[in-house]
Parts: sequence; C-alpha cells; structure tokens
Amino acid sequence: MLTGVHIGRYGKDLNPPKKLLDILVALEQVDDLERIRLSSLEPLEIDQALLEWVMNSTKVCHHFHIPLQSGDDEILKKMNRNYSSKKYVEVVHRIKQLIPDCGLGTDIIVGFPGETEQQFQNTLRLVEQLPFTYLHVFSFSPRAGTKAVNLPGRVNPKEIKRRSEVLRETGSTKKKEFLQDLVGKKVAVLWEEKRHGDWMAGFSGNYVRVRARANPKLMNKICNVNIKKAESDFVQGEVIINSNKDNREPKNSNTY
Repeated sequence: MLTGVHIGRYGKDLNPPKKLLDILVALEQVDDLERIRLSSLEPLEIDQALLEWVMNSTKVCHHFHIPLQSGDDEILKKMNRNYSSKKYVEVVHRIKQLIPDCGLGTDIIVGFPGETEQQFQNTLRLVEQLPFTYLHVFSFSPRAGTKAVNLPGRVNPKEIKRRSEVLRETGSTKKKEFLQDLVGKKVAVLWEEKRHGDWMAGFSGNYVRVRARANPKLMNKICNVNIKKAESDFVQGEVIINSNKDNREPKNSNTY
C-alpha cells in the first residue's frame, strides 16, 4: 500500500524530479511483490500516464479513492479545493473508460459552513450520476486554527445529520449494485483474515470484500474466486482450485 499525504505529488521536490509513476514502475519489477494498492489521490494528481500504467499493470490494483468533498463549485472554492465539479467528473469518466472494472471511492463533507439545501442537492446529484462503489461521508466539525471555523452560515446539526443519512443511503445503494454486478464473475482475492473457523475474508483488486469457506493454507495468498452471491457489504464465492499458482490479473481479462 502506497500511502501518505498527497502521494500524487511525490518527487516534485527531488533533484532530479520524480513522479508517483516512477515508484510503480520500480515496484512492478519486484518478483515477490504480487499486489500494489494506491491510497487516496487528489483529482488533479491522476494523469493519463498513471491511468495507462494501472490499466496495463499485472500488479497495481484497479482501485482509486478520490476525495470529492462537495459537488458544488462555490463550496469547493470555500474549501480551497483546486478543482471544479466538472474537472472531477472528467477524471472519473476517464478512469472508468480506461479501467471499467475499477473500484471507485470518495470522501464527502456534509454541512460545510454556508452549505444551502440547493448546494447539498448539487452534491447529491453528482454522487448519483458518478459510478462510485462506496462513499465515506463526514459531518463538518469546526477545528480551532482553521479558516472554516470563522466562516458564517453554520448548518444546524440536525440538518447535517439528515443530509449525511441521505448520502449514506445513496452510497449503500451504489455499493449493492456494484457487488451484485460481480455475481458470476471471477475475482482475484488476497485472503487476510479467518474468523469462527468456517469462513475467511479478503479483498479483491477493486476493493470488494470477499468471503469464502476457510482454508488455512490460503491465508496471505492471492487466489481466483468465482462470485456466487452478493450481500449488502460483501460478496461470497468459491475458491478456484490451485488458482493461487496463477494469481496475477492478466490485461483485458474478466478477472477483477
């Protein structure tokens, strides 16, 4: 997992300058490293070269987490975000065009000072239109020392709670639809935990939680799994026998 603050800006302060893509290219050459996952990236940190590398890589997960924060341009400006809702949409559509099976998550802040009902509806509409697979919804809370703490138009906590619930319900619906679409398909899963002795769980490359009948020999290994059933927050499947011997995800395949 490559993580940190603004990892998409990595290397700009080095001499000579480098990019996040340089790390991915180097990691791709490590024989015993089978899976690489990127943490949160800002919209403008995702360029065409990075997307094409992820699309063609046999190791980098098809998963992006891209904070939106708000779908209203006026609120984005108040947040000092360096992108517009239009630019955000362009980035997401480019990702889904190149990597159709990509898991796509986002962060949203509800109740930023001055957020009107119409501005919230702008966010809701944008979320409904975009192919998110999960949402992280946060309620605005004032923090000492920040510019936002002194902004006028504080939103009523009850209204913030209502708006948050609406967005979480929308996110839940989108996630269920994405999980249901995986039924009947094959996914590559890294088995990370075993519970109660009868099942094990792990994540697919596109960040879907998968459960299957427990097999201690498969822990910490990547195996192909046929998805049989979708639940509200995860999918269930059957491990393909001996699939751990060939667990890399080939280009342009039906393996996610």
